Amino acid sequence: MREKLIRLQSLYIDQFKRLQHLLKEKKRRYLHNRKVEHEALGSSLLTGPEGLMAKERDNLKRLKCLRRYRQRYGVEALLHRQLKERRMLATDGAAQQVICA
Repeated sequence: MREKLIRLQSLYIDQFKRLQHLLKEKKRRYLHNRKVEHEALGSSLLTGPEGLMAKERDNLKRLKCLRRYRQRYGVEALLHRQLKERRMLATDGAAQQVICA
């Protein structure tokens, strides 16, 4: 029974590592595609709406709005950054405790 549990544990660990690998690969592909898209659209976003049809201008305006939709400003940005720093310190502290133990 113990050997079966150890075998099952190793299979789960292998499956988890495979899923991590797939996630990293998909993230890499996503970031690459995002970079290519930004290079293609980024220059057109800077040039302005000259020479575009009305529908394209609307799409461009909507895209610009979506790019900054979730961005934080002012006090909210400061508090968010402080929260992230506290979380990083907490996780680093927990990691240090695991390493020392």
